[in-house]
Amino acid sequence: MERFYQFYNKFIFWYILIGSQIVILFTRLFGVWFNNLEGIILILLLCIYLVITLIVKIDMPIINQKVLFFFITNMLMLFISIYYSSFKPSVNFIHYLLMFFGYILIPSIVGILMARSNYDFVNKKTSTIWILISVGTLIVYYYIFNNNMSYIRFGKEANYIAVSRSIAFSMFAGVLFLNSFIQFILYSCFILLISYILATRQVFFGSMFVLAFYSYKRFLNKNIIKISYKLNLWKTIKIMLSSLFMICLLFFIYSQAYSLLSYSSLRFDVFFDSLSLDNGRVYALNYALDIFNKNPLFGYLGYEKDGLWAHNTIVNSLGQFGIIGTLPLIFLVLYNLIKGIKKINVFDNTNCYLLLLALYFIFIGLTVGSSLVDPAFWFILYYIFTKLVYSEANNKNF
Repeated sequence: MERFYQFYNKFIFWYILIGSQIVILFTRLFGVWFNNLEGIILILLLCIYLVITLIVKIDMPIINQKVLFFFITNMLMLFISIYYSSFKPSVNFIHYLLMFFGYILIPSIVGILMARSNYDFVNKKTSTIWILISVGTLIVYYYIFNNNMSYIRFGKEANYIAVSRSIAFSMFAGVLFLNSFIQFILYSCFILLISYILATRQVFFGSMFVLAFYSYKRFLNKNIIKISYKLNLWKTIKIMLSSLFMICLLFFIYSQAYSLLSYSSLRFDVFFDSLSLDNGRVYALNYALDIFNKNPLFGYLGYEKDGLWAHNTIVNSLGQFGIIGTLPLIFLVLYNLIKGIKKINVFDNTNCYLLLLALYFIFIGLTVGSSLVDPAFWFILYYIFTKLVYSEANNKNF
């Protein structure tokens, strides 16, 4: 039973981060996007995990009191915000309450429970498997469902966001096992190339940010320190040439993609052409802030305007949950950022991998998207938070 429990832990870990996005893609393609099928599947899997955890007696540390106190406070404040929030007449309170339980509460509990274990979630074997699954999904999608790489929407959601995020998240794990800076550059360019071709702006820029951070922590910072003291000319030249190669390759990818994949380029022109500004996002952002001003304490649940939400996690949270529901989120993000970056061990694969994904979600959440009701976002935040609290209590590195 313990072996099965360990296997199910690893399955849930990867399903939350990568598998669920692939399921989203295929449920849309096959036309079974009824009542959020992927969301129902995810909630059922997580509930099964909670039941098995209660049944199986595994020798694990008890939940830290600080973690438990903050979690209860956070969820209580969110529930109070939901209960006292202003509503549109058409908003179904039960619907949003189920979203709170399914996308925020349950993933957070799973993150806390899973953080107590010392299972090896991220290794070469599992990373390779999920890379193959993600890239295979892209190939199947390209050759069976779509014979060109133009940006196509099915329904109201973008399928490419799902598949490109799965590829990026799986390949972030592969990054941890690269042993040279040259390998890292080539591998990073492949991630960025796929993200660019699929025209998913948040994945492309989020990946650039995460890969730049990891290269500094794992390669550049280490080499620069050595060079400054040992004056190793060859290492200095290698770093300069590698950096130049990466820049040139990215410009080459952009130029080729621009000529071959016109719609992808049009998607990215929004950042370079003042006439192509994404006014829909600006409109939704301003609308969310206006709604927040009307009820700053508890927000205005279901505030969307013409189907648009603020593409910013904090602003979206202020609009939906007000100050009461947003303060714990801000604390959680800042705590994980400050403590995590300070204590990060780039050779601890699971913790480093999840911190990279947390940085991705935070960067995206402050620039081009909102992760407020993303189960993976809350799972990662509470997993890292729990690990950091345990590491401080035991005077260990993260």
